[in-house]
Amino acid sequence: MASHQNSSVTFSRELKLLLHCLSNKAIDPSDISGIDEEKLIDLIQTHRIISQVRTPLAEITSSSLREKLDGIYIANKFVQLNFSAELIKIQKAFSEKNIAHIALKGPALSQEIYGDPSERTSRDLDILIQLDQLDASLETLKELGYELLTKFSTSKQRRAIIQHYHHMELYHTDKNVMLEIHWKLTSPKHGPFSTEMIWSNSTQLPFSGSELRILSRETLIPYLCLHGTLHCFFRLQWLTDLYHLFKQMSLDEIELLHRQIENSSTRISMNVSLALLSEFFGFEIPEKIKIGMNRHSKKMVQISLNEIAENTSLDRKKSRWRTTLLNHKIQYYTSGTRGLINSLFSRNVRPKNWQVFAFPDSVFFLNHVFSRLIWLLGKLKRKSP
Repeated sequence: MASHQNSSVTFSRELKLLLHCLSNKAIDPSDISGIDEEKLIDLIQTHRIISQVRTPLAEITSSSLREKLDGIYIANKFVQLNFSAELIKIQKAFSEKNIAHIALKGPALSQEIYGDPSERTSRDLDILIQLDQLDASLETLKELGYELLTKFSTSKQRRAIIQHYHHMELYHTDKNVMLEIHWKLTSPKHGPFSTEMIWSNSTQLPFSGSELRILSRETLIPYLCLHGTLHCFFRLQWLTDLYHLFKQMSLDEIELLHRQIENSSTRISMNVSLALLSEFFGFEIPEKIKIGMNRHSKKMVQISLNEIAENTSLDRKKSRWRTTLLNHKIQYYTSGTRGLINSLFSRNVRPKNWQVFAFPDSVFFLNHVFSRLIWLLGKLKRKSP
């Protein structure tokens, strides 16, 4: 059982073992008996925590499992080093064209937290640019071999993407690198980060003989809290990152940061993050924050515990309706009624629909009105022989 006072969530033996590894708790021999090694490996890869659990597991598991974990660890190292090299290449190309940019998460965050760009598992690169340099950024990335996956062909389609989303996806086929180019840190439904604050407070990080511009800690921590909460922290890696960042701060500094957050959804997300860190890592929470947690914060903690407990490669294959309902719940508990309304409307803005059928710009609003029908048409087309 999870120990959270509002929780009746049951964690598998394998997940409990991994949580003990992450929190540096002593592992009893009984913790390892009866462990399903295949399920354990699946959880490690799903939660992206191979670097954090490989060493403690090596001391208590069989030689065959150690060999498998070593193989996963080494393979991950190669992938992350490839991402690091690609990030430096993009940084140089952007700098040559005077495109201001900030490296988000990925190898840059791995370097900042763990002192090694290949220690943290990433599946893509994330780069923040200023909106007025979006076209120049896309052109530069095209020159580097990236193909834009977020398709649009008219000015109103482009405008709709910018208005309702915060990034576009690109892919480099030869290098097998996925990249997200951001003009906002988060979806417009959650817009607590002012552009001026982000760029004026950004800082430089030494990185593989070069330098990368990254978010300041005052922006990074609330951003990671919000990102994790909006995804219900279904990957333990996100909590592990925050644990390492928060433990470098005093309780007074954490309380001050919490007090400086003006946006309610970001404050709720920090409440949720700290509550989960207390749950899994025994992290001490400032008393004022603990007392001030509202009903929505506690509800999001419960939802997150459920998602973490259920998160295996198999369990993540949820029905579309269950996923949609979960997303609406998240929007409501983090942003209230307005967040729920925005969530309901934004689901009618679907760039993928435009590849199936798109109304011309003169009647562009019909793309929103008939969004669900166009989506259904696309699904039927994919199913037809």
